Amino acid sequence: MDDIRSYATVRKWIANVNRYYHLPDSEWNDRVAALSTFCARVGTDPDRLIEQALKDKERRVDLMRTLKK
Repeated sequence: MDDIRSYATVRKWIANVNRYYHLPDSEWNDRVAALSTFCARVGTDPDRLIEQALKDKERRVDLMRTLKK
């Protein structure tokens, strides 16, 4: 996998967390390594992982809407 920090979703995640907590790079190393390991194990990258999660969420919301009728 390419440098995991180059993915848009990872950059957004880091920026959003750092907006409030201003974590040093040393704090991110383990977090980013864990994400990289997870993505490698499931055979995807962070952008695709988030994309799929959002699609799954949309499907659940659509299902709930149909059940509510």
